Amino acid sequence: MKLAIVCDHFVFLKKLLRVIEKEYSIADIDVYEDLNGYQNCGRYHDALLADIDTIGLKGLKCINSHPQPFTYIIYLAMNRNYMEDAYGVNVLGYVLKNQIEDKIYIKLQKIRNLMQIHKIYELKSERQLV
Repeated sequence: MKLAIVCDHFVFLKKLLRVIEKEYSIADIDVYEDLNGYQNCGRYHDALLADIDTIGLKGLKCINSHPQPFTYIIYLAMNRNYMEDAYGVNVLGYVLKNQIEDKIYIKLQKIRNLMQIHKIYELKSERQLV
């Protein structure tokens, strides 16, 4: 699984990475401090964990209005203020930061199951990767 995390809160990010690595053996995790870094990275990710406290309401609306095909999204936040705005195409949920240890495993397992159902194949031609 190729995972992207957008979060600029170092302490929470460290905890999140520890929880993910404890429960999952995800070899490919990219961390971005802001939404622009993620959007301009030029890499494909199977899943995006986006900290709403980092991206804000504007970033949340941007992600939901420009969904990436086959990239599943999980929003993370301190409180439920943006929960209603957080649902859109490919959004698999909203996890409160104080529940991260209990909930993130369930969300990542759901992504893994969906990836098995919707497998993605890369085809190489002489000019491009499709």
